[in-house]
Amino acid sequence: MQCSAPNSPLLKRTTQRILEELESGRYRRDEPLPSRREWARGLNVSHFTVGRAMDLLKSRGLIESREGSYTFLSPSAGGESLSVLRKDSALGEIHLWANCKRSTRRMKQAIVRRRFQKNFGKTTPAARFFNEKFDVPFSDFLSRQLENFIQGEHPTLAEFPQTYLEFLNDYKAPGVLDSGEAGRYLDLLNDKYLEHSFVDGKCRFLPFGCSYSHLVCNAEIFRQAGLNPDAEFQSWDDFADQCERLKAIHGVEPLHVSGRGLFWLLTHWVYQADPALPARGRLPLIDWQSKSARVGMDFLLEMFFDRKLIRLVNSSNRLAQISPFLAGQVPMVLEEIMLSAAVELDQTALFTLKALPIGPNSSPFSLMNTVGWVVNANADEMARRCAGQYIFEWERWIHDGEGGATMRRQGVAPSLNSLFKDPDKDRFYSDKLPENWKRTYRDLEECGRWEASDSDLVAGALIPILQDEFQKDRPVSSETLLKHLLLAQYDAGILDRENNFHPNQKL
Repeated sequence: MQCSAPNSPLLKRTTQRILEELESGRYRRDEPLPSRREWARGLNVSHFTVGRAMDLLKSRGLIESREGSYTFLSPSAGGESLSVLRKDSALGEIHLWANCKRSTRRMKQAIVRRRFQKNFGKTTPAARFFNEKFDVPFSDFLSRQLENFIQGEHPTLAEFPQTYLEFLNDYKAPGVLDSGEAGRYLDLLNDKYLEHSFVDGKCRFLPFGCSYSHLVCNAEIFRQAGLNPDAEFQSWDDFADQCERLKAIHGVEPLHVSGRGLFWLLTHWVYQADPALPARGRLPLIDWQSKSARVGMDFLLEMFFDRKLIRLVNSSNRLAQISPFLAGQVPMVLEEIMLSAAVELDQTALFTLKALPIGPNSSPFSLMNTVGWVVNANADEMARRCAGQYIFEWERWIHDGEGGATMRRQGVAPSLNSLFKDPDKDRFYSDKLPENWKRTYRDLEECGRWEASDSDLVAGALIPILQDEFQKDRPVSSETLLKHLLLAQYDAGILDRENNFHPNQKL
């Protein structure tokens, strides 16, 4: 049986062939067109496929039904309009990827998004959504998405931190976002979040949120250890000493991190060990054969194995991270996921946000990183156009329309930060944030989006290796992990952009 699914090539071909027939001029406006069964016999397809094609042409105003079941050319359809419609009639197949190993918030948001997609399809008939789900570890999903986004046409859309943009731009992967009328949404956003959005005057990155690299601390546990939960760490030595006190009082490793968070810490410890790091600007790629890399690795191994101040948690099990923390069993985490739960449960007073210690050049390392939508330049033109329109309308509906209220009714916690020039006008921005949290966010934003350009990319390839090594009974050496890091960075294909060292030749 022939299939005419929304993204079916057969449906595309059938629509094009009918348009070619209509463009030939053999059909008059006052004469009925062939029936669906006649079209089906002539085109050698099912009448169901013909019906889907005819419905699409009707939605575009090219044909109309009247006098019972007869179909006619619409009065507005002329030779020029037929030609234009024929060129635009291809379906815009928007392929979206999602990893099932995600938070409850993400899953609830996906339910609302599917409803929005259905309504969007009614106003934009050419758009067809293809949601593909994965059930794999984050590192595998990240690697697949990056590879396919750079080399293939799917996914059509992807969510990326702005720190990925330089890597993606090297491969000319981000396409132009066709905003249409929804592009007015950009006027609502604060300019500081848009500095990475435009290339050659065209929007290629639509920010929708921020991630923050700060420590979330249980204030009561700090007080039990005789520590001030609001005081900033003066140095990494001060941080380690306070961790020792927390461990002595509480009896567990004071800092809990995911595999991804652990690699982020390692990356920035390496930067902290480099006194030549510039005071401002984008962080360079790490040379994992450098002295600072060895210093950072030794510090990580000492904190993890010797002093046992860090616990690696399963990042794929969000409940395993959130529940112990909200129950007061964890002194400190480098993870934002539990903050939304704390806000909704009115437990914000229990937790305080603290910046990581500064480096030897007095530069901050607790930072903000903008996250946004990117459309795949490898997708076909109609898909790119529909995708650009979709994400602008989605974000506007959530933050400037009725979508915010819809999300709240579904139990989705609102955003903890707003990208709007006037956050009070954002309909999906939490109004429950305590002032000390807001102050921390403002401080981080003033520091700028200063992240390692290869941090997440290498983490995707490296996390499984780190988890395997750290789960062994005996500590691993700096040399072993540095070799893994070099090979992982080399395999990720991002070394030769700035550092021309080849690990296979030097190990």
